[in-house]
Amino acid sequence: MKTQLQIKNAINSIELGFVDFYENMVEYYQHQKNDNVSYADFRDRTNRATNPLACEKEAIFYTVAYSWQHYQTIKKLISIIDVTSDIAEKVRVIDYGCGQGTATIAYLEYLVEQGVATKSEFEIYLIEPSAVSLSIAKRLIERLADIHDIHVTIHTYKQYLDEPLLLQEESCSETVHLLSNVLDIGSIQSAIPALANTIKSIAGKNFLFATAPCYANSWSGNNLLSDNMHFAESVVNSNSGLNTHMYLVLNDCWQTRYSKASQLSFYWENDQTNSNNLMLAA
Repeated sequence: MKTQLQIKNAINSIELGFVDFYENMVEYYQHQKNDNVSYADFRDRTNRATNPLACEKEAIFYTVAYSWQHYQTIKKLISIIDVTSDIAEKVRVIDYGCGQGTATIAYLEYLVEQGVATKSEFEIYLIEPSAVSLSIAKRLIERLADIHDIHVTIHTYKQYLDEPLLLQEESCSETVHLLSNVLDIGSIQSAIPALANTIKSIAGKNFLFATAPCYANSWSGNNLLSDNMHFAESVVNSNSGLNTHMYLVLNDCWQTRYSKASQLSFYWENDQTNSNNLMLAA
């Protein structure tokens, strides 16, 4: 109950954006360490955050340890691609392995900063096997949308990517695909060929943004994604360094940390007019 209340309070603390949620969580963690998950326990139970989170304590630790860096990385990638000058009236956002919705939040907050977030309606699909993460993601996005007057409809799917996903027809002429820090996960890698084969037929403009830490498993996922996105008209594949001022759990202090991430972006257009009820599945 205590951790559930903390998550609720952290979401309600948001006045400007995700930074408020993150800082509130860090403050709670610093003052309640004995009641929270240790790094060793989290690492061992979740296999370094590649297994679905099982409880609120794990969700809090994940937020404190990883979310700010992930948010900054995907937001930086989105900012170097023009997603604002001709944004559609209705945009579909699909967040694959969304966790706590960090990538979708980064995308929406970038649109807010560019002054275009209220020009569109957003149909958001959140796909995530962890019930606790999915619940937090939905509530965070709803809070952000309420603060900035963004029109969103959220669809949640508690599942893996190799399970069927039905995309309802919402007359969206633009789709943004997000894969944030999931390409090192085996189940994601297994789903990539079928996923790429399906999304290439989604009508209209399509953007895909993927980020991953520079780990050996991530490179395998990056290469697999690149190999299966041969239909994309524009491809950016690069490593990027980022200085992030963040709380370091192991050091119990705030520091500016430099890290490298793999960044992939793809763009393609599909003139098909009938992409209704797409089934994403292996």
